[in-house]
Amino acid sequence: MGTLDWNYGEINPEIAYQLMEGLFRADGKGQPVLGVARSYRWNDKKTEMTVNLKPDRRWSDGSPVCAQQFVDSWSRLLNKTFASPYAHYAHPLKKFEAKSCRELRITFERPTPEAPALLSHYVFFPLRADQLKASPKIFNEGSGLQVNGPFFVKEWKKNQQVVLEKNPSFGGKQPVIKRVEFYFIPDESTAQVMYEQKRLDWVKDVPQLLRTPAMEKSPAFREFPQLTTFYLGVHSGKSELLQDPEVRRALNESLDRSQLPKILGREHRGTRTWLSPVIFPELEKLKPNQKWESAKKKLKAGPMDLKLVVYAKAAHKTMAEWAQGQWEKNLGVRIPIEVQEAKVYWREIYVNTPPIFLSGVTAPYGHPRAFLQEFLSTSTANWTGWSSTDYDLAVNEERFQDAENILQGSGVIIPLYTRDTIAIVAPRWKGFHINPLGQMFLNELSL
Repeated sequence: MGTLDWNYGEINPEIAYQLMEGLFRADGKGQPVLGVARSYRWNDKKTEMTVNLKPDRRWSDGSPVCAQQFVDSWSRLLNKTFASPYAHYAHPLKKFEAKSCRELRITFERPTPEAPALLSHYVFFPLRADQLKASPKIFNEGSGLQVNGPFFVKEWKKNQQVVLEKNPSFGGKQPVIKRVEFYFIPDESTAQVMYEQKRLDWVKDVPQLLRTPAMEKSPAFREFPQLTTFYLGVHSGKSELLQDPEVRRALNESLDRSQLPKILGREHRGTRTWLSPVIFPELEKLKPNQKWESAKKKLKAGPMDLKLVVYAKAAHKTMAEWAQGQWEKNLGVRIPIEVQEAKVYWREIYVNTPPIFLSGVTAPYGHPRAFLQEFLSTSTANWTGWSSTDYDLAVNEERFQDAENILQGSGVIIPLYTRDTIAIVAPRWKGFHINPLGQMFLNELSL
């Protein structure tokens, strides 16, 4: 983690929600509840929301949380010069203004009934513009950063450790825990050994290779359902072969996802859809064509300019090798794999997107738009190079099934699996929970 900047978005959510509180937050089921907001009301068309703020919400220096600090934050998020990768989350916002310290008025581009859920995401946290002006690098320093959540940053060693301490100015539920230490441990086996030595209370994403039957039966072994989907993105502009939608669809349809739980772990469930039935129960699942002969001929005749790139993680390398084998078996083509260090990978995604790449989305809020917005023409997270006015219109008109069909028909994404979070948690902690949006709130824990 190189920054604590919640507007930019490259901050660990596990840390972000301990430091800050937005207008709304998500409960244990991922549904929006009041945070800094005391109340809110809509106009008749649900295009304008007036929010009243709680008077007891304060920053860690004791000053009140005011509406203007949300205005400052969102203006920065939408600033093209700032270039936040998460700016597309804020595209429904048309205008926002502080009517007073306690009143915020928000106007949306369209009816936005999902706004409380959307605004619970960390990129919408308020901002102390006065501190940022005085200390432009404060998000990269950590210590001294003004926050309004249950903890503040005591110490930060980049890529090693973040130490948080209880924030006595927090107006919400005060945490029982006085101090929290987060460690960034790149080697998964090292993390497990540290847990077994009782040096850690919690380890996230325990890989399949390190699990034992005894571990999985232990009360410390926990599984938390998540609204997370991983996919392979297909950039047709980087390959002559991928310019053919028939080839793109064949790469998608020729993968047998039923094997993934055995290969990657039981929390990985293969999916052929982009929308999750959990948030869109009426979803119609598309049936694969399974007629790939024409695509096979094109793959054999065309230039081998394909490449699958993933970032360094054991599960991702395993998944890539599985996909490689499936394509070789079903389509007669062996696509090379390249594994990159994570920092290099994400930099390349932005500046030189590979022909086929791995990515994933954890829904920022529980609504179909949360997934579909990733591939809008205006989305800064759409690395496929694909755009469709019909798709954009279907999403904006909330014709979600139509949008799903257009996206799947394009072949520019290959949905792979949904993934829950597997963790080992010290039994002494009561109330530990990760909600479906991947959020946890340590002020809710008890011993």
